[in-house]
Amino acid sequence: MPAAPPSDQSGAGLVPRECTLIVDCLDQSCAGQIQDYDSFHPYLPGTTSRTGYNFLYEPLYFYNAYSESGDNIIPWIATGHQYNEDFTEVTVQIRPGVEWSDGQPWTARDLVFTIEMLRANAPELTFSVDMEKWVKEAVVVDDLTARIVLSAPNPRFIFSYFTHNFDNGVPIVPEHIWKEQDPKTFKNLDMVQGLPVFSGPYRLVLSSPDQRVWDLRWRQSLENRNFLDRLYQGLAAFRRHQRSSFTFSGRARRKDQRRGRNHRKSIAPFPSREQMHQSLRQGLKCSAWTPRYPCDRPLSGSQGTKRRLFPRRRFAILWAGAIAHRVGSEPIFDLAHRQNGDGYLLPSSPSPYL
Repeated sequence: MPAAPPSDQSGAGLVPRECTLIVDCLDQSCAGQIQDYDSFHPYLPGTTSRTGYNFLYEPLYFYNAYSESGDNIIPWIATGHQYNEDFTEVTVQIRPGVEWSDGQPWTARDLVFTIEMLRANAPELTFSVDMEKWVKEAVVVDDLTARIVLSAPNPRFIFSYFTHNFDNGVPIVPEHIWKEQDPKTFKNLDMVQGLPVFSGPYRLVLSSPDQRVWDLRWRQSLENRNFLDRLYQGLAAFRRHQRSSFTFSGRARRKDQRRGRNHRKSIAPFPSREQMHQSLRQGLKCSAWTPRYPCDRPLSGSQGTKRRLFPRRRFAILWAGAIAHRVGSEPIFDLAHRQNGDGYLLPSSPSPYL
């Protein structure tokens, strides 16, 4: 089989296609184009696309919902934290040696600055109302220790806001970049000046209305130093992924066509089993993940279910109850979801994170 052609992302440079992950931008902020292609601001409601900030501003902790060992919380920037007895104060320890992408140290000052910046700009910024509601004071104890005084007991404060769970959590930004800026208007994107600055392993090489491209930062060193190229020559697994590209596709039909041509590795939901089968017929490689657990979407909440079962919404609940009483709930589920998944009784679900 001939090798796949290199991935040329319109000015970002050539990277082998097998080393490039291309994904669809699924946010509403990518409707028509990537709306924030000229900025990299993680706190602007309704305009911030999940095309980088959600994995480049690294959190204090990660949450692994599917861990079977019980170790769901993974320390990342933080090494630990402790609450006082009534859960109105929490002390956070920062991991030593972490650096921002410009080489500046990641310290407790960055965490405290982020919290205080959000509090001072409520309600304009995402998470600002939460910080204003819950935080009474955030102080730097030393470079690697921060203390957060809460306005009321909240034993889930760190988990709710500073543990990255299901793509949710407060992005922590570098104080030395943001402190002289107006956080409501700061674009935070100037590749000539080295912006944006974050702690994740990528660097921005292209941002346009159609796509946003990230390369692993070590590629820059490889291009300039031959001895590193020889060093990484034998590390096939490490070299396999060199670039991530978020691309605006336009319409669902074009996404399906590109899936069929194996144009990209598309991270997107299949609305139905029929669409999955259609994509398999069009192309060679198509897969789904988390097969052990169903999607936690109740039957009553599915718009497709309502349209198929109750085209006239009047008396829909009465009809649903009558049909379920007569034939049972399983035939209704199979008809609604076309035998795509397994049903369960509310409010419990076999998904471990619930």
